[in-house]
Amino acid sequence: MKKIVLLTIGCLALTACDCIQSVSGTVRDSATHQPLTGVSIHIKSAYTHRMETDSTGQFGYRGISGGLFGCPRVVINFSKEGYADCKRSFSSFSSGEIVELKAQ
Repeated sequence: MKKIVLLTIGCLALTACDCIQSVSGTVRDSATHQPLTGVSIHIKSAYTHRMETDSTGQFGYRGISGGLFGCPRVVINFSKEGYADCKRSFSSFSSGEIVELKAQ
């Protein structure tokens, strides 16, 4: 009985380690500093998330990730035709981030 109780407590502790992640910001051209519309955003976590920037270059992500020893960083790949791809890592709660893509 004691083993079952300890196993149950252990399983609950592991599943309770999920954390909410939230990242938002603007993608813009590195030379003109103008917002970029339609930038592909690819977030790799427990699930793959894909989205695009809106008409003002804004993006936002909110998700849940496993974090046994704290929330992991959010790694995002940004890509748009005519621009060099960019990979950035953000803390789990980041807002107002500026990402600049260089034209090729």
